[in-house]
Amino acid sequence: MRRKTLLAGAIFLGIVAYNCGGGGGDTTSTLSALDLYITDAQEDINLLSSLEVTLYSIDLCRDAACNDTVNVFSSNTGVTIDLTNLEGVLHYIATAQVPQEQFQAMKIEVAQSGTVVYKGIAGSFSLQLQDGENESVSCDDTARRCSVVVAGAINPAINNKLLVDFDLKNFQMSCNVDQTNDTVSCTLTSMPVVARPETPQNITNRFKFEMYAIIDPQQINVQNQNQKQFSFQWENKTYTAQIGDNTICEIKDMNYIGPECISQLQQFNTPLCLELKLVGDPAQADIIQNVVKFEVKSPKKCGYEMEVGDEYGMHKREMKVVFKGINENYIIAEGDIKFKITNTTYCEIDTEGEEDRYYIGVECLNELPKMSATPYVEVEYVMQNGEYIALKVDIDYEEED
Repeated sequence: MRRKTLLAGAIFLGIVAYNCGGGGGDTTSTLSALDLYITDAQEDINLLSSLEVTLYSIDLCRDAACNDTVNVFSSNTGVTIDLTNLEGVLHYIATAQVPQEQFQAMKIEVAQSGTVVYKGIAGSFSLQLQDGENESVSCDDTARRCSVVVAGAINPAINNKLLVDFDLKNFQMSCNVDQTNDTVSCTLTSMPVVARPETPQNITNRFKFEMYAIIDPQQINVQNQNQKQFSFQWENKTYTAQIGDNTICEIKDMNYIGPECISQLQQFNTPLCLELKLVGDPAQADIIQNVVKFEVKSPKKCGYEMEVGDEYGMHKREMKVVFKGINENYIIAEGDIKFKITNTTYCEIDTEGEEDRYYIGVECLNELPKMSATPYVEVEYVMQNGEYIALKVDIDYEEED
């Protein structure tokens, strides 16, 4: 029942609701479909390779002060998007039904902090925003959220595509690097955002497209080994993804191609969050989405919570042990502890002077006997029916004297 509950909760995340906040207004207005996208049409900040922002809501404002609003996107847990990957890319968020009238501004609500990779070092950032030329900002330190009101005329009846453009090139950010702990802490004091209404004709040939997808791997057709399609959910809609012979997928740091991507997805027992790179505009759910590439992402990015060990129904644990040998599908560690390797166990082998190598399932067992040095093994695992079930194995070989 837990798996179904997670999926159901994920499917209904961020359901687009039409409401007339504040001053009310004419609730009988003719409605138009408005497609929402996140983008960064500018050059990225130098030395910044990742900046993830969590978006909670988007509202259209009938007045400049944004007292009278129409909500077009809302998610209690938020969806998290890496802004550094969006130059020339539209990340589809939702399609809303909104009144055919002129709006004066847009308001977005984002998390007050997030993750960043600066000069190759991972860390976090916090927002200490000030009003900009076209933005007014207010932050709630208790809720840890900030609202940004962006001035600009929006008429869905004329331009039914709305691009929420984070102008990353003009972000004002300062970072402190802690070399000792290999981490970084950044502060954003300016985060310019532009509301860009567009027509379908203006975006079709100018942008690439991507979107998040929530799938239940157990619903993929396992009878047909050449199956090249699967269904996925987003914003209370069901889509069909088409996997081509040249589609690339990244699953647990491993790359696969074509139908093998679907075979790999079928190994999971819990709902997954995917980031899909698409050939065309995904705003319509009734057309097949041709996938160029997809990656398995953290569930939090799609807006739902799930422990890594939830597919086993228990929380994960971690242990560092000395590798002693292999017996069938088990790694034998010092103290006669046996870790079972399943077909979804992810292994990383770190050998000094060589590139790290990554394997899934029994490939982990095939590689261990080839190594001459005695490795230390860090294992993330769960207990199931008295057995140690390995989720991740990090193998660090130390040189022998």
